Amino acid sequence: HKSTRAMQQLCAAALAVVAAAVLARAAVEDITWTYDGATRGPQTEKVISMIFTGGSYGEAAPIILDALKERNIPGAFFVTGEFITYPEYQTTLHRIVDEGHYLGPHSHSHTLYCDWDNRNETFVTQEFFTQDLETNLQELSQYNVTVDSMRYFIPPYEWWNKDIAHWSWEMKPAILLMCFTPGTYSQADYAPDNDTNYMPNWKIFESIVKYERTYGMNGFLLLFHLGAGPDRTEKFAPYIPQVLDYLLDRGYSFIRVQQMMQLKQALHQQETH
Repeated sequence: HKSTRAMQQLCAAALAVVAAAVLARAAVEDITWTYDGATRGPQTEKVISMIFTGGSYGEAAPIILDALKERNIPGAFFVTGEFITYPEYQTTLHRIVDEGHYLGPHSHSHTLYCDWDNRNETFVTQEFFTQDLETNLQELSQYNVTVDSMRYFIPPYEWWNKDIAHWSWEMKPAILLMCFTPGTYSQADYAPDNDTNYMPNWKIFESIVKYERTYGMNGFLLLFHLGAGPDRTEKFAPYIPQVLDYLLDRGYSFIRVQQMMQLKQALHQQETH
């Protein structure tokens, strides 16, 4: 079993290199844009990027990092100012960087930027947004990453509008707002037991399998949370190795968000400025 898995990992890594080269030649319209935020990469290749967000909780991080390391899969981790303040998550933050993953901003204050029902109603000013995100970038720079290298951003609550996407582009250097690809229930892994958004683990896993078998997941940005806290009894983290193995078995390669988005970012910047 171990030799089979090792060969599978080697083949997946080789395929990821080839797929990344193909994606680098793709045009900007191959990216799916939602309110001017990137929500899916080019669908021409069987590639997926794993993305994770962390705010108040991070108990799932060791399981996630171990699963990625065992399979040689890159991840992108986006954390808030609050997450950075917890002593118990310092090892996680250093592991993310030391093991070659992307570490990026999820905002300093985790403020809701716009209305849930009327998405065009922006709750914050551009000045607040910019200062808050710059603070988050500076906080993250203490973990041996440069501000200039953190060019990708997931908004708090995974909720934004065009104002927020445009303001992120107007920062120096420009930052690409991105978020998960809709279609599965992966993002519901945070929901407490009594929350209206609660979804049992088996149903979250089933939603991924069902979507993949029905539509395919080429170019997917697959999101999970780094923790759910004490109010969710059944944690999803132990399922993440199963998710990765299922997708590997289905022939997908895992690539960095930088590979999924890098050329599109430059082209999109040219088109919007």
